Amino acid sequence: MTVRWMILLFLWAWSSTMWGQRYLLRGRVIDAQTTETLPGANIVIQQTGTGTVSDSEGYFELRNVRTGMALMITYVGYQSHEHVIRLPKDAFLDVALTPLVIEQKEVLVRGERPLHEKAEMGQVTLTREEIKAAPRFLGEADPMKVLQLTPGIQTATEGDAGIYVRGGGPGQNLILLDEMLIHSPNHLLGIFSVFNPATTSSIELIKGGIPAEYGERLSSVIKVSSEMEPDTLFHGEATIGTVNTSAALQIPMKGYNKLTLGGRISQLSLYEKMSEWTGVNTSFWERTQYDLYDMNGLFRFRIGDKNYFSLAGMTNRDKYRYQNNTGTFVSKLNWGNTAGGFNWYYVVNPSYTIKQHAGVSNYQFEMASTFREYNLNLFSEINDIYYKQQHLIQANSLLIKTGFEYHKTRLMPDRIDADFDEQAVQRKAELHGHELAFYYQQEVPLSDRLRLNTGVRATWFGHTGPYTSYEKNNAGQVVDTIRHGKEELLKQYLTIDPRLLLIYKLKKRNSVKASYTVTTQNIHLATISSVSLPTDIWLPSTVTIPPERAHQVSLGYYQSFSRWNFSTELYYKRLINTIEFAGGLLTTGDQKKIEENVLQGNGNAYGLELMLRKSRGKLTGWAAYTLARTDRKFDELNDGRTFPAKYDRRHDLSMVAAYKLSPRIKLAASFVYASGNAMTMPEGRYIIQGNIVNDYGKLNDYRVPPYHRLDLSLTWTLRETATWTSLINFSIYNVYNRHNTYFIYFDVDGDLDAYDLVIEPKQVALFPIIPSIAWTFKF
Repeated sequence: MTVRWMILLFLWAWSSTMWGQRYLLRGRVIDAQTTETLPGANIVIQQTGTGTVSDSEGYFELRNVRTGMALMITYVGYQSHEHVIRLPKDAFLDVALTPLVIEQKEVLVRGERPLHEKAEMGQVTLTREEIKAAPRFLGEADPMKVLQLTPGIQTATEGDAGIYVRGGGPGQNLILLDEMLIHSPNHLLGIFSVFNPATTSSIELIKGGIPAEYGERLSSVIKVSSEMEPDTLFHGEATIGTVNTSAALQIPMKGYNKLTLGGRISQLSLYEKMSEWTGVNTSFWERTQYDLYDMNGLFRFRIGDKNYFSLAGMTNRDKYRYQNNTGTFVSKLNWGNTAGGFNWYYVVNPSYTIKQHAGVSNYQFEMASTFREYNLNLFSEINDIYYKQQHLIQANSLLIKTGFEYHKTRLMPDRIDADFDEQAVQRKAELHGHELAFYYQQEVPLSDRLRLNTGVRATWFGHTGPYTSYEKNNAGQVVDTIRHGKEELLKQYLTIDPRLLLIYKLKKRNSVKASYTVTTQNIHLATISSVSLPTDIWLPSTVTIPPERAHQVSLGYYQSFSRWNFSTELYYKRLINTIEFAGGLLTTGDQKKIEENVLQGNGNAYGLELMLRKSRGKLTGWAAYTLARTDRKFDELNDGRTFPAKYDRRHDLSMVAAYKLSPRIKLAASFVYASGNAMTMPEGRYIIQGNIVNDYGKLNDYRVPPYHRLDLSLTWTLRETATWTSLINFSIYNVYNRHNTYFIYFDVDGDLDAYDLVIEPKQVALFPIIPSIAWTFKF
């Protein structure tokens, strides 16, 4: 045993005995009349001014409390409650609040644990109010778009569906909606997300110091919670926007039981009908059709005082069709998610709880294209069945989380049916995998100022049949075919991922945190273009594709003020076995496996993140800046030299502000600036046998122009009563009409035979200035 581990073991044992005079208080806040739990209640220790907020199930915990301390518990619409702590040992406390009935305007009470005291780093949580306060795009208050305005997260460009976190790729984010696994979170090629703003209560990003309970992806965890309001009243909300209409209902039932339903559809089909009636833009709608919808639901119920359950489900679909003026080219795209989950929260005793989740997640993509006599049909799918179990244990001053999860994954990277020049190409690839992970993590208060979080996650992954493999000679010719049966184990991988987080409180309102995390990913997203699109496909670890791994080190400083929070984090991430496609998807015959087109390489990501945030007062918002660098290295690309990743950006600045001009009028603005993305450009051209041949230079050695944009928004409350609210939102996207680069192509003019050619690069922008209007009513 090394000296370092001996010291850590000594500190752990010493802390368990030295600080036995302080206790852990766990509790639950409930309605005194209905016994309904109250999430978001504010619990403050009056002697220190510190405290916490009850979670989505109404539970809270306070550490290092002493006998004689007084708690003040407050919640909107309820009488405040004061409780003096009398603790002979660790205990569990039920706090019953009495509803407050008064004839006056509602008073909103907020409470949040100071940033510098939280046992976390690299985390950002946005509330429902913050999401809706930001400027809207085409009438949508989209949670993912607002999250992208925080440091360390970005999209590569407009129209790119990918989310890139600290140098990671778009498939390296674990996205959860009410604990359900979501593989593709985007509508309209990334313009909107699949998360309904009407039912989204919060969105949380974890990009550093990732706890051991989370695995499966390398770069981040994005958790979305869907619940309209924390109370048990009947609520309804609908928004009619420029492109979409969304609606939600919250239906209370007896006791704790509550049902939340949400849905959204597009108005594009309505515009098509209007075009037919008026004759305006008829040719456009004859060539283009687009429809989308999504639905989600959450049903919470309770059996007894110890068993809390929830059923969740969601489905979404995008359908796109285009044909040219002559009808010789027709393309259809169809993609979407379907997911369902069951959650069970069992309180064994005040110091021991069990959480379980079982779910299924499916993502499908389908493309059909026809060009004269050529036909192509492509289908891709990923299906995941999984089960998770977690045990939460409080022992003295320790908080322990341990558990396991299992995934059975079936992937169909490509099912191709194509006709080219009377030559038929048919192929169906199906891959299977099993993943089993165990984890253990604990939080140890070493002193008043020092806290240590440690964890480890062990993951086993097996690539199984049915599967067909080919043995080839040195010339690449197939000499033998081997067929593997169902559930036959072809390849297995075992990885051990340690996690460490250290928090040191400098003074009353500031702290320093450091973390080291290792993450493993066995299900990979391979992109086939310069931007992330629904055509990207999922592949598992196989005989030829090892797991992707990442090592990340983070160091941060955090400062809390009365109304402001400031944070700065410095990180370095090492990516191992990251993948890229070597060529296209379509290959002739069934003797060329799609996984043979995949290259493995390594990468690095460095960054400095700054964020200043104000969450209270008439003026709220934040300013965020990221200085970053991301590179990749593949032996088969760029002559084996390191090159910038296609989404590498040196500078990324975003500012968001919301101002309450009056009780009925709210203003909002956001500004973003980012360095241009990397791209590969030709450095020369040759004419060979009458054809122009481009000579490309180093990979991603050029930059597109910088991206910047200003958005403005005004929300006007038309009417507000105790039972009805009506408001209208005006937003302007890209106020000064900046032509941000979507892609660059080369325009050729002149006579090739006369060797008189002018080749000029042309920039294509996606979105000009776009005004939008949306009407929302609530009851």
